[in-house]
Amino acid sequence: MTIYSKAIIPISLLMIALAFIFSFTGYPMLSNLFVLFLLIPGWILYKEYRKRALNEEMLQNQIGQLKEKCSKYKKEVTVLKNMYDHLHVICFSYDIENDKLYISKGVNEISIFTDTELMEKPKLLKHFIRNIDQEKEKDIVNLLLTRKKGKVEFSVKDVNNHLRWMEIQTNPIQDESSKVEIINGLIIDVTEQKLFEMKLKQMAYYDELTDLPNRKMIQKHLTKILARSKRHDHSFAVMFIDLDGFKKVNDTLGHEYGDLLLVEVAKRLNNTVREEDLTGRLGGDEFIIVFEETSTEEVEKIAERILNSISEPFCFQENESKVSPSIGISIFPKDGENIETLIKNADKAMYHAKNKGKNSFQFYSIDLEASNVSKFPLFDKIMSSVTQSEIFQNVKNKF
Repeated sequence: MTIYSKAIIPISLLMIALAFIFSFTGYPMLSNLFVLFLLIPGWILYKEYRKRALNEEMLQNQIGQLKEKCSKYKKEVTVLKNMYDHLHVICFSYDIENDKLYISKGVNEISIFTDTELMEKPKLLKHFIRNIDQEKEKDIVNLLLTRKKGKVEFSVKDVNNHLRWMEIQTNPIQDESSKVEIINGLIIDVTEQKLFEMKLKQMAYYDELTDLPNRKMIQKHLTKILARSKRHDHSFAVMFIDLDGFKKVNDTLGHEYGDLLLVEVAKRLNNTVREEDLTGRLGGDEFIIVFEETSTEEVEKIAERILNSISEPFCFQENESKVSPSIGISIFPKDGENIETLIKNADKAMYHAKNKGKNSFQFYSIDLEASNVSKFPLFDKIMSSVTQSEIFQNVKNKF
């Protein structure tokens, strides 16, 4: 109510009193005049109260709209919170200055602490991940302490003891003076992506039938071993194995039987060699084994065990069959100081073993050069692949 409105009431009372007095003193005209004047403050009061009523109505409407918006925002926040809590994404926001942390409930699946404990003690965020590798934990702590934008990938076992791959991403928020006030971040479950990458790698580097390393993986492995052996003055051996009699078994009993036999050969080879040795399949019935840090005597013992193992009968689909291996071996650095020479010489030794009666092994020696072995198809296959490999192309381009 304005100051004018407050004054109208006593003025109106005064005019009523004057009109009453003049009506009894013989001045009816003055009495009527004062009654007429009463209409003016009455009109003013009406306008004032009308304005107040309109203002109150507008205020009630605004309050109603605000309540409606608050209710709508509350619902949206609830929906978003439920979404974040049930997605394979963990959201967090850390207010550095006030030491306040918000983190979604998804963290309970991978954290030592609950989301409530983390929010009560934000500094636990640096050491919250269950069963994490110490080096990865250092990377995460460093990421949070440096207050920079970045990401770290790590593996973790969840509450159900399942291995999961996660990626933590941080995005610092700066104030006007470029000081980092808040670190917002996500912890994303990238398990499916990681498994897909592993599957692609499996397809690229491993034989589909036997799960042994394929030609490409063997090339990479030989390149690494050659570099290490030269650096540390170690020897290593390359062993070629070709199955005699496999083509007859494959043609007689069918390709399905032949595949089962190759899978079993792969298992027997893996069971015969050392854990650190690499057994690979080149294709068809041809296999290769690479022995790092070995001696001629040790390779000879393994070759004997392979002959005995592979010569044992195979029985699938109620049919028994036999194959025998022919094995050629070359030793670094005695039989060659590069991959090409070692492969070529192991190939020569293998064909010499095949020609002298099969089911035997042969170390390469200079005397084999005098033999009439003029074709080495296994060597051609390997070197064709090596020539086309990325490693060979990179070296070739440099020169």
